[in-house]
Amino acid sequence: MKNYWSYLIPLALLAGCTAEPLATEENEGGSLMTLVADMGDGDTRTVRQDDGKVFWSPGDEIAVFTKAGAPARFTSSETQPKQRVSFQGKVDDKPYAASYLYAVYPYDPSTTFDGSTFHATVPARQTAVEDSFDPKAFLSGGSSRTQSVTFKHLGGGVKFSVTEEGITAVTLYGVNEEPLAGQVDFAIGSDGVPTLKSVPGPEAYVTLTAPDGGTFEPGKYYHIATLPASLPDGFTLLFEREDGRVASRTVSKAVEIQRTHFLKLTEADRNLTFTDVEFELLTESVNLSAKGQDFVIRVRSYEEPHFDIYADWITFVKSKGDRRVGADYVFHVTRNKETEARTGFVSVCSDTNCYMVDVNQEAPDGNWTTEEFVHHSLGMRFTATWCGYCPMMNTAFQMVKEEVGDKFLYACFYATSGNYGFADMGVLEAQYAVDGYPTGIVDGRRAIGNMQQISATASSIVSAIEETEANYPTVTGVEFSSALSGSTLSVNLDLFAHVADDYKLTVLVLENGIVGHQTDYNDGDHEDFVHDKVVRQALTSVSGDAVTMAEGDEKSFTFSTEIPSGWNKSNLEILVYVQRPFGSQNRIQSGNYGDYYVDNARSAAVGTTAELEFAD
Repeated sequence: MKNYWSYLIPLALLAGCTAEPLATEENEGGSLMTLVADMGDGDTRTVRQDDGKVFWSPGDEIAVFTKAGAPARFTSSETQPKQRVSFQGKVDDKPYAASYLYAVYPYDPSTTFDGSTFHATVPARQTAVEDSFDPKAFLSGGSSRTQSVTFKHLGGGVKFSVTEEGITAVTLYGVNEEPLAGQVDFAIGSDGVPTLKSVPGPEAYVTLTAPDGGTFEPGKYYHIATLPASLPDGFTLLFEREDGRVASRTVSKAVEIQRTHFLKLTEADRNLTFTDVEFELLTESVNLSAKGQDFVIRVRSYEEPHFDIYADWITFVKSKGDRRVGADYVFHVTRNKETEARTGFVSVCSDTNCYMVDVNQEAPDGNWTTEEFVHHSLGMRFTATWCGYCPMMNTAFQMVKEEVGDKFLYACFYATSGNYGFADMGVLEAQYAVDGYPTGIVDGRRAIGNMQQISATASSIVSAIEETEANYPTVTGVEFSSALSGSTLSVNLDLFAHVADDYKLTVLVLENGIVGHQTDYNDGDHEDFVHDKVVRQALTSVSGDAVTMAEGDEKSFTFSTEIPSGWNKSNLEILVYVQRPFGSQNRIQSGNYGDYYVDNARSAAVGTTAELEFAD
């Protein structure tokens, strides 16, 4: 194998022009700005010329940031590939002489900037370009105080050619399934060099499909773009032919994929034997503790397997990985509340055969006190349908929910002076010193103001969540079920506590999917705005019912109410949160909100169960 390999010459950086002041002119809808990019020689991201030089492509687009938030789109107006290109676009705020502007290639409206970190995506599915790579896959960026930006590359990758006719896709993955693509956070330093910070949404498998849905041409070079990565045990290339047969080549040595470098493999499929992908069940049985948890069934199969579940306490969650080399299919079991161990079955079926996997769960030992509860932060959004700035905070709450999942739960409290007003709004507004809309409160401690920068608002929410988890270990857990019979809603709830204390318990009814008016100063007023997490009713005192718990205590509660005919019964949700006094703990608050903070929260759709959750 070693004869096949060499490091390519580092990718040439895009050369910057002579520094000159930022050129902008006032224009309706923003300030018109022109930036210049000068591309040097090398193996980079767009059109490679016969002499080896790389030019910008006609219509190329870059993302430009003069502040935190979403990017401005800048477009090249050239009709021919050129080495030196001007990009033009509009920015909301003109940069001043001492400030940096930042530019990222390629343009993607979902790329955001929080003032220090860029949040972007390196796709795990890429389309091949002969002698180059998918232009959407190879992130570049730079910073500047002038109208010239030098672009430098974030990642590297693998460059290969094939000998076999009919290959339609090539998949790259590390032996240990290291992250090679996905949602990434990176920073651009004052030297303009992009540096990878983290990969919050990792993808281990990167698949390159042949151009135009066809096949790879033997003898031509193609590129798989990846993040910088250390692969201590090597990597594998999986080749897939149009007849469905596959072959793979593994490099079993330590490999570093460096920024701006492509590892080169010539005739990567030479002497490989293509075979059918046989169906193989890699998990025969599963043995689990009594707590609710996820488990994995691993399957190797060319076609997507089919599952039949023979237990009402087992549910399918998701799949991850590439089934051609072994995919993980994730299932969830509920907490075993029975007195004995139990066994369920999952039938895993190919087109021709089915195989049974035993799922065995132990009986509970009653000692939940040794387990650590999963923590969920609570966001309160105080809002109104007539509030023109409120939709931006709504978007920020949704962004955080998408980023951290069920770690963040939230409820929307609407002013009584508008639609969907919450009757007890004044109680909470007094408690949290709400003097305007929108206002956000995280875990009853941290106020989140409307910064008019959605990404900055979202970042402050995430920081508040991290602050809670760093300073206030979770000591309570909640489990509840709900049912709707006609218009009568009933909730059965169990509260668990590791620490003896005087807690407060709040139970709310939320409604989702309410379509109606919303004033919006940013995007214009809406008559079809979707209002979610709308607090409709409190089944306890809105500030919380007092509950005294001993160490290791468990208490049960029952609530019921009548649902008004105007509510959509199919879109109701129960939100429960538990407040704990600060006591001797250090108080970290934005203001004087009283002696309590939110220790934990849970939510679930009406008619379902929220189980007691334990950390892994």
